[in-house]
This record gives sequence, structure tokens and C-alpha cells, in this order.
Amino acid sequence: MQWHPVFAHLLRALVEDYFDVQTDWPVGDLPRQADILLLRRTSAGPTPFQGMWRFLSHWNVIEFKGPTEDARLQDPDLLIEVGLGVERRLNEEQERLGQPRRQREEMSYWYIAHAIGSRFRARVERLMGQPLEPLAEGLWRVPCLERWFYVVGSSQLTVDRDSVPLHLVTREPIEQERELAQQVAAQPNLWKAYGPWLALFHQNLWQEVIRMASATGNIWDEVDFNRFLERVGPQNFFKQVGIKPFVEAFGIKRAIEEMGLHAVIAEVGTDEIFDALTEQQREALKRRLQ
Repeated sequence: MQWHPVFAHLLRALVEDYFDVQTDWPVGDLPRQADILLLRRTSAGPTPFQGMWRFLSHWNVIEFKGPTEDARLQDPDLLIEVGLGVERRLNEEQERLGQPRRQREEMSYWYIAHAIGSRFRARVERLMGQPLEPLAEGLWRVPCLERWFYVVGSSQLTVDRDSVPLHLVTREPIEQERELAQQVAAQPNLWKAYGPWLALFHQNLWQEVIRMASATGNIWDEVDFNRFLERVGPQNFFKQVGIKPFVEAFGIKRAIEEMGLHAVIAEVGTDEIFDALTEQQREALKRRLQ
């Protein structure tokens, strides 16, 4: 799994009304662009964010480490180097467009990893020459060359609306997974965008997620499956989650179209399927059974 574009997709669904989320931003000769996201403000006025994303500035360079990668002591130095290069390119673009250059305080650097330990925090403090300011569980910041440098431990964050994209791609204890499921299932907008991702990344909670969503009136028909399938593909969903959840989520007809008739029959059986088949599919089934 390439976690960087997945996280960008999940974050985009949450912030796209206020920020443009870009991936693979060119950062010169450094082979760092695979980890870098750029968020640029696209609207004026206040944003609705109450959690970590309320600290986003006009421009934000984010280095995201997936759940299989650890925070590395040399990464803060490299993020600063990359951030300065990105900022220079953005201001050059501003000048070409006849727009004023952005000030230093309008840029922020974000380093996001699965867990942030005391050794890594000490490294950042030595580099910046002053202590990290704790903003919330799993979230710290420190001034950096008249900009803000944020450090985020995704598994250490409190589960709230802002942190949902991070918790979706983080390996966590079952209690924290349940908090995530409750957060998503209880809010229609989050359910629409993230319901399928819960099924994919937190399979052990599948039935519980369905029950939570049903209890709050959220149904699969409201879920944005098209965007989800564009990212992961139906076959990948099938391989990781299984056919039964696919049938529950998409319906028998869609499952047959994507997975094939025989695969669905082998998992679900024939009684419920027969009524959903086209005449051509019924004839093919009869021939197969004979």
C-alpha cells in the first residue's frame, strides 16, 4: 500500500472546500517528493476546523510517514530544506502571476508520523533551539525561521473530526478503532466519504461499523463509492475485505458485475442471487448448475 496518496485522498475530502491538496510537488534534486503534500489556502474567512487543522496557515508543506515507517532523527532537517525550496518556488509563481510574495509566517511545516517519541521531540528542540509547545495530545509546534514547525503523532491524537483521515490509516488499539468508527458513523458527511475506508482498513470492526451506521440512520446508498473505487479498485477491496461485505455494501447486481457471477455464488449462495440476475445471467447459471 502506498500510504502517501491514500492519505492525500482522505485529507482532501475533509479540507477541499478551503485548501487545495497537491501531491508529488517538485522539490528540486532531493528524492523527497514521495512523502510531501502541499496544502494551499483557496478561500478567505474562517474555517470550520476545531482540531489540529485549525492551525493550518496559508501554505503548508506536510511530510507524511505511513504506518509502516518510523520517525527518523534526520527528517526534520530535510523537511526544513524541502519546505524552503517549496516556498521559494511558490513565491516565484506568485511573482509570475503578478501577485505579492507571501510572508514567512504564512508558511508552516508539518511532520506527521505514526508515533512521536521523546527522543525525536528532543531532536527537534535541539534543532530549533527552544522547547516544543504542546497543543493537544500528539500535537506540538515550535517556531522555525519565523514559520511554525508542527510535529504530529497520528496514533497519539485524540479521535475527532479533524483527525479521522489520520486514524483511518493508522494501526491502533481496538478501543481507539471503535472511537474512530463511532466518529465516522455518527456524522453523515464523514460516513459518505470514509465509510468504505473503515471497511478496508479496519476489517475487524466491519459488523460493528454497519450496526453503528444503521443506528444513526446512515445507509450505504449515501456513501461515495465511486471516489473510493477510483482509488483502490473493486478487486483490491474484494481481496482484502471479502465478497460478503462487498455484496452488503454494493448490492448483488454490482457485486456480480465487478466480481463475476461464480465468485459471488460461491460466497453467498444461489437463492438470493437468482432474483437479481438478468435473463442472460440466469441462463448461464442454469447451464453451470447442470
